[in-house]
Amino acid sequence: MLMTPILEYAPEPGELVEFRVPAAVLAVTATAPEHPAPPSYVQENHIWRRLANQMAGKRHSGWLGIVFDVPGRLDTGAMATALEKWATLLTWFDVETVATGADTLPRLRRHALNPETETL
Repeated sequence: MLMTPILEYAPEPGELVEFRVPAAVLAVTATAPEHPAPPSYVQENHIWRRLANQMAGKRHSGWLGIVFDVPGRLDTGAMATALEKWATLLTWFDVETVATGADTLPRLRRHALNPETETL
């Protein structure tokens, strides 16, 4: 297994399979209500780092590439089904400014679909 920041990954020439989130799914998730669970420690630190880099004009890649060499061909249908069920795709965050007296502080808000009731 190779795990590296995607900006440093230089794959050998070969076949590329790309999975994209359908526009209908993006439309549904864009309207997901706020969820009471806060971001995890890793999520929160990733988001603040990305925002800090963006404000400083620095390049940022939060993606990690994990590469496995496995025998045979990829079953793209099975992989697509697995990705559709991946709960991370059902959650997104935004930043809300909260007034606290004379100060304003940023607060991360989680938005999430309920996988039990949402049909994608």
